[in-house]
Amino acid sequence: MGNNMTKKYIALVLSVCFYNTVMSMELELSSEKNCIMRSLKTLSQDTHKEILSYIHLPQWWYLQHAFEYDNRVTSVCFNFLSTKFATACDDKKARIFDVTTKEEEAVFEHDDWVFSVCFNPSGPQFATGCDDGKARIFDVKTKKEEAVFEHDDWVRSVCFNPSGTRFATACDDKKARIFDVATKKEEAVFKHDNCVRSVCFNPSGTQFATGCFDGKARIFDVATKKEEAVFEHEDWVFSVCFNPSGTQLATGSWGHKAHIFDVKTKKKEAVFKHDNYVTSVCFNFSGTQFATGCFDGKARIFDVKTKKEEAVFKHDNYVNSACFNFSGKQLVTGCLDGKARIFARYDDYTLQQLILKKALVAWLLVEKPNKYITTLEVLLTDVAHKHKTSYDNLCTIWKTFPEDMQAAIWRTMQHRITTYGK
Repeated sequence: MGNNMTKKYIALVLSVCFYNTVMSMELELSSEKNCIMRSLKTLSQDTHKEILSYIHLPQWWYLQHAFEYDNRVTSVCFNFLSTKFATACDDKKARIFDVTTKEEEAVFEHDDWVFSVCFNPSGPQFATGCDDGKARIFDVKTKKEEAVFEHDDWVRSVCFNPSGTRFATACDDKKARIFDVATKKEEAVFKHDNCVRSVCFNPSGTQFATGCFDGKARIFDVATKKEEAVFEHEDWVFSVCFNPSGTQLATGSWGHKAHIFDVKTKKKEAVFKHDNYVTSVCFNFSGTQFATGCFDGKARIFDVKTKKEEAVFKHDNYVNSACFNFSGKQLVTGCLDGKARIFARYDDYTLQQLILKKALVAWLLVEKPNKYITTLEVLLTDVAHKHKTSYDNLCTIWKTFPEDMQAAIWRTMQHRITTYGK
């Protein structure tokens, strides 16, 4: 096959990234599945596992790093510059990590479980909410405690306003509160009918939302202290989050659903069903995606416009918290399995390389695996080691295949994309 045909094939394979069903069909067709399984039996157990791990085309995201603890991770949060992230844990500690080096920069001791963490977007401060009935503000640089805010019960959620001048808390005493960061004085108290589980300011700082165990999410005016909107749910509301323009409010509920509401019209715009309680919701900074954490052991990313699920991240226990970084290219999660994880989005070039490799690996499993076992192992090893092979080298590998094999791959991929890529 000539060079032009090779380029056409590669371009065709790369387009598969937009059609995740194409290669997943590889294991759905019984005849090909049987052929693959027969081929797998001839390989070593380790190679077998590698193949099962990499046979499908990738989603846009991958696990970049996991941070292990001895206790459950209850909350996670990136700072505004996305250079650090914080975790809350039921070992009575909050921690700050460097995103690049993955090193622990600070540990903040508490008297009970730490349930919530939040960075000040406008200054070197970060706040915690604790089951000892206190919210605290620390200086990130000096690691010193700057303020303590007493409550009558567990503090479930903390949030700074965008200017960093105010600080909101949600408490099990059925109240949400706003404090002045400079004076440390309580500015307002908002009474609810049950435990308040979540608080969030809108981007202008003029409104703030609450999620409550009475099955309602509410929006209040910060200046007048008046309730502006109530959003009914079927069960407890665990999490609330405004989008970056302040026009939408996302909620996560005990009723196995995440919702998006229009702030102006008060109408429900979308419902996203899950397999268990939705404990966390978070928009990315462009407002085009939002993430959820769920008690089914998964974090998910949805496209806000199309309402489609774009990525699923499996965990080993309930996912308590999920948070995008500023660029929207990283997602940090906190899980009851004692781990915080950072997932990262592939850049287009890396993803294209990985897609090509997976396509070749999948084909090699079907077509004479013994003959091409060396090439197969090279590709698998490369994928397992951060995809070091250059795009040119992949093309070189491709050109070593016999022309009849190239032609067969070309016809098969063309048929599949035409049939399943509509």
